[in-house]
Amino acid sequence: MRLIRQQPAFSAPAWSRPSRREVLKWGALTGAAVGLVGCGTDDEPGAQGQGGSGTPKPGGTLTIAQPAEANPAQALNQNIANQSWRRAVYDCLVDYDPERREVVEGLATSWETSADGRQVVLTLREGVSWHSGRPFGADDVEFTIDTAINSTPSFQLAWVFRNLQGIDMSGTTVTLDFSEPVTSIYDALSLMTVIDRESHDGFVDGTAHVGTGPFVWGSFAPGTGITLRRNDNYWRGGRPYLDGLEIRFITRSEALVSAVRSDQVDMGLNLLPLDRRTVEGDERFDVVAYNTYGAALYVGANVEVEPLNRKEIRQAIHYAIDRQRINDELYQGQGKVSAAPWSPTSSGYDEKWAQAYSRDLDKAKSLVAAAGPIGEVIVVEAGAAQSRAAEIVAFNLSEIGLETDIQILEPALITERFQSRSFAGLYLAFHGWNTLSPINVVYSAAPMRVENNLFRFASDEYAHLATELATADPAGAPAAIEALTELILDEAFCLDVVHTSNNVVSQQNVHGWSYNVWDEMLFADAWKS
Repeated sequence: MRLIRQQPAFSAPAWSRPSRREVLKWGALTGAAVGLVGCGTDDEPGAQGQGGSGTPKPGGTLTIAQPAEANPAQALNQNIANQSWRRAVYDCLVDYDPERREVVEGLATSWETSADGRQVVLTLREGVSWHSGRPFGADDVEFTIDTAINSTPSFQLAWVFRNLQGIDMSGTTVTLDFSEPVTSIYDALSLMTVIDRESHDGFVDGTAHVGTGPFVWGSFAPGTGITLRRNDNYWRGGRPYLDGLEIRFITRSEALVSAVRSDQVDMGLNLLPLDRRTVEGDERFDVVAYNTYGAALYVGANVEVEPLNRKEIRQAIHYAIDRQRINDELYQGQGKVSAAPWSPTSSGYDEKWAQAYSRDLDKAKSLVAAAGPIGEVIVVEAGAAQSRAAEIVAFNLSEIGLETDIQILEPALITERFQSRSFAGLYLAFHGWNTLSPINVVYSAAPMRVENNLFRFASDEYAHLATELATADPAGAPAAIEALTELILDEAFCLDVVHTSNNVVSQQNVHGWSYNVWDEMLFADAWKS
C-alpha cells in the first residue's frame, strides 16, 4: 500500500455503508443532473449530441468563441474560463449517464464499493496512452489523487479524500482505502481530470497540457486563443472526428455574436440572455440552453456586521428581493427563481423551498419592525457583472425602509474580500455545485460551506445536519435534505436568487457536441457537415 501525503484539514463527513447497487441508487438521488455525457463506450457512428444526428463526417476544424480568456494554469479545477477545452484534453475516471443517472465508464471500466464503504476498487481501461505516447496506468491515478489533495489551491472536491489512507495498485486495478466510509467519491472522480506526472510542472504553470483526451494541446496565445489538434491515438476508436479545435477569446458579447453571424466562428459560448434572443429566431443557427442550471446568483450577508447579524433583517431582505424581476430583466425569464441552493436538476430541489421567500413586502416590513432600531446603512457589494442585480436589490431594500450603499468592486478587491471573508454587508455573486449532491454545496461552495464560509456563519446545528445528510442511506436522504434546507432558509445568511444556465449558439453544420453535469463541453463526437 502506498500512503498519500499529508491531507488538508477538511471537515468532511463520514459516509454510509452502501453496496455497489446502493452507490448507484444514491447517485440517482444525489449525484447526477440531467446533462449529456460523452465518455461512454458507444463507438457506433451517428452518436447523439447537440446539433442533431446523422452520419459523422471526419475532418475539419471547429472554431469556438468564448467571452472569458482561458486560464491554462488553473486546469486542476473546473471553471467557466476553461470549460471549452479541459475535457477535450483530459479524461476522467468515470462519468454519469444522464438518463439512468448511474456512474458510467471513463478511464475506469468498472468500480466497486465495499460493504462497509471504506474501500473503492477501480479497474482501469487498457490500451490508453498519454499524448506523449507513454502508456496510462495505475501510477497516474495515484499521482492525480495525490496532486488533487496537496495542490494549492486544492482540487474543489478534495474533501472527499480527507480520510484516504492509502492506495493499492495491482496491474490495472487501483484500490482506494479510507479510514471512514467515503462520501461523494463518484462525484469527485467524474470531475477530477487525470493528469500526467511527467509533465506536471507544465501543468502547474499552464505551459504544457498532456492528457489522454480526444485532442492534443497545441498552443496558447494570451488575449487571443487556444489551438488543439486531433489525438490520432485516442482510446475511443475512430474518435474524434474533427481535426482540431480553435478557441478564440472575444470578451465583448456583441462582438462574439457578430463573429457567429458573420461566419467567423462556428460556435459562441456563454451568450448573455439578451444576445441569445437576437439569434434564436434565425434559422441559420442552433441555440442551446443547458438544462443543468449549474450557476446560481446569490445574495450573502456578513452575519458579523450590523444589522445583518440579526436573523430577522436577513429574512426581511429576502422577502423583499424581487427575484422574478431580476430573472425577467437580467436573464430574459430563462432562469429559475429559487431561494434554495439546489438546482432543479438536483435531488435536493423542491418547489416549496424554491418559493420559500416569495416576495412579500408586508412580511418584510414586519420583520424589520420586530428587529428593533436600525441606524446603519447596509452596504451592497457586487462585481461589475452583477451591478444591475445589486441596483434592484438596493431598490427592494428601500421599499422596506432599509438604507443602502452600492459598491461595485474591482476584481482585486473581490479576491481580497474572499480571502479575508470581510464583505462589508451584502454581496452578490454566483456559486456552483448545486446540480449534484446537496452535500457538495455545503462542503465545496465557498459562500455556504460549513466551515469558513464567506459570510462568517457558524453553527453546530449546521455542521450536524450536513453530517446527517452525508451519513444517511438513500431511504433517509429526503428527511436529511429537508432538515438541512430548512435551516439554510431560516438562517438566511446566503440564499439564492435565480438559477441560470449557459447559452451556446452554433452554425447549423455543427453536430454531435455535448456537455456534462459540470457544464464542461465534450467534443469527441463533434463533427461538421
